[in-house]
Amino acid sequence: MPAILEVYDIPYVGSDPLTMGLTLDKTVAKMLLVHHRLSTPKFLEAGKLSDLDKFGLKFPVIAKPSEEGTSKGISEDAIVRDMAALKKRVERVIVEYKQPALIEEFIIGQEFTVAIIGNDEPEVLPPVQVTIKGKTDLGEDIYTHERVTGDDIQYLCPSPAPKQLLDEMIKLTADAYKVLGCRDFSRMDFRVDNRGIPYFLECNPLPNLGLIDVFPLVAKATGRTYQQIVVEI
Repeated sequence: MPAILEVYDIPYVGSDPLTMGLTLDKTVAKMLLVHHRLSTPKFLEAGKLSDLDKFGLKFPVIAKPSEEGTSKGISEDAIVRDMAALKKRVERVIVEYKQPALIEEFIIGQEFTVAIIGNDEPEVLPPVQVTIKGKTDLGEDIYTHERVTGDDIQYLCPSPAPKQLLDEMIKLTADAYKVLGCRDFSRMDFRVDNRGIPYFLECNPLPNLGLIDVFPLVAKATGRTYQQIVVEI
């Protein structure tokens, strides 16, 4: 869509076609972060089963489509603990989604999403903690596609997490925003391990601005209305 708008010289809000494309390809986005020495789980992309011959990650791992959003292709069996299960999972992703599988070392712990707005001096909004069935320490629980429209997921903002951890995620969000070339607004997803180390999972350069998502929460946490945040964007 931004490419079409640029062809017709129509102004729009959000990142340009290049950023939209490279963030949709989660593997490419992670490669850029690794190049800039930003924290993200170790990973491997498998476009065919023979790519697993290069496998050197630690189990458990999570295998998911490399070019989807809204947790599509992520279910509880996306987390695997041995090579036999991994091959089965990767083959399913390749066949059903017709794209490579992104395999990451699975981060056991907590999950956060962090919104950011602006350009030259972007403002990172307060990190939002994801809870599943009331739990902040998720262990091996994950945000599956089935939970997108369910009641299991709730957001906490402000988060009760330690300030040092929140500050680390704020810095990582700002750095990733710059590296990926985002504009106007975005949202970054993180997992935090049991040692309190945050890991970048993915960037959504066109996050949901609706009332069901996190922007009303972060607006309130910063003393603004939801409408004010939208107008600023």
